Amino acid sequence: MVLKVWSSGVRAYFASSWNTFDFFVTNASLVDLGNRFRLIVNAVPSNLLQRPITGDIKGLPLFSQWLQAEALASESVLWSAEDQSCSFYLYALPRPWWRFFALSRERTQALPGVPASHVVPVIRVVPMGWISATGVFQHLHLRLLEHAARQVPPPLVCTTLSREDRQIPDSSGRLSAWMQVYLDNWDQARCVPTQQVPDHVGKTGAFQRALQACYAAWGVARAPKKAATSELQGATLGGIVLGSERRAVPAPSKAGRFLGLLEHCLESPPPRRMVAALLGQACYMAQYARPVFIVLHEVWAYATGEAPWTSTVQGELIAFACLLPVMAIRFDQPTSELVTVSDASEEGAGVCA
Repeated sequence: MVLKVWSSGVRAYFASSWNTFDFFVTNASLVDLGNRFRLIVNAVPSNLLQRPITGDIKGLPLFSQWLQAEALASESVLWSAEDQSCSFYLYALPRPWWRFFALSRERTQALPGVPASHVVPVIRVVPMGWISATGVFQHLHLRLLEHAARQVPPPLVCTTLSREDRQIPDSSGRLSAWMQVYLDNWDQARCVPTQQVPDHVGKTGAFQRALQACYAAWGVARAPKKAATSELQGATLGGIVLGSERRAVPAPSKAGRFLGLLEHCLESPPPRRMVAALLGQACYMAQYARPVFIVLHEVWAYATGEAPWTSTVQGELIAFACLLPVMAIRFDQPTSELVTVSDASEEGAGVCA
């Protein structure tokens, strides 16, 4: 971005609405209320020499798996959460790995306790920017979860959402409680009778206590300000869980970014890459109510360069934006007793029974 501003000039750069949007999004991501910055190591040279360690990357959850949850009309959903503090800098790397994480510049001043011959700093922890960081870190957190699960009675351990494992319903035959691990975050949701909510709100559950004890035993720093203990509202994976309403919706910030980018896309015609970025955000939000995908047709062809910008394409994007209020995952969505089997064909034939 800096090179683009320097090469084209400030006035020419901001003449493009896409550049304006990119500038504010990029700089907003650097702002931290505590005047702190996150260190992201440029590990590209090292990454080129390594084969990725997949670890438990398939153990990452998908928020769309919440569609499997079933809450009764007489229940509310309570949300609990834990967050590891500075997670990517908590776990030490084995000494033989250090040489692959040496920084490109030597230190310029003496450091207490460091021999003068030691001039090249190395990263000794799992760093952000490492090609294998996600898979390794997910593996480590899931192992901590398994350790905590052994500390509580089995009935108190609910199913864990994962991209590769099948979710197990409870004794009632429904998924009324679940938990998930997404890198440094742990979340748990459970359905409780609404009348009993006052007895649970703000109280740490048995599994969460066991997980906190596990963190302490292994020296894993928590972020208490980000923790949640049996609350009626929670935020994770870009969504907001509204426990008293038994539903989950996209976070307002997600909808705000979509509408902000949509405003620029309504130019005639907008850059195709801008529309592609908008469709990426649309795909996320449409997973809260998949039938809304039906309003998007010609816009895909425009994004891939196969069709021109028309009023039809513009209308599809506006129609999608109008459907934002209905995009929600309903945990109390009733299950139809009618069993149907359907099939479809790109040639036009289909079967429905």
